[in-house]
Amino acid sequence: MVTYTQNRFTNAIDLDDDYRTPMPCEARTYELTGYAPTGPAGRFQASDFVKPDPNDAKRLIHIFDGEIQYEQQPDGGKQRRLIEMARTLYRPNDMGATQNDPLALLLLGTLESLALNGDNYKLAFHTRTTG
Repeated sequence: MVTYTQNRFTNAIDLDDDYRTPMPCEARTYELTGYAPTGPAGRFQASDFVKPDPNDAKRLIHIFDGEIQYEQQPDGGKQRRLIEMARTLYRPNDMGATQNDPLALLLLGTLESLALNGDNYKLAFHTRTTG
């Protein structure tokens, strides 16, 4: 089985008194099917899975024909199936005190200078059974 993980990060904080690099906020893990290795000795190469983004030379984009649902069987093309997803939401620096909400969370991908961890979520998959 071949898998890959796609990570997403928050904004960076670059102020006169505060500096913080982006923090992880989402990770998606995919199972890949239908890919053939093109490297020496039957090994995969990066170019089997990604190519340069035509809109941004600094980025790579994943090569796939389609995304299939968790319950679906692959049909032979280059496909990816989401098998795991996790998210982290952060709290505002004031912990929500100004909003009178002790459980206040920032939007996905948003971070303030203290980088207060709020909630972590992990998607659970289940398959339907017939019978």
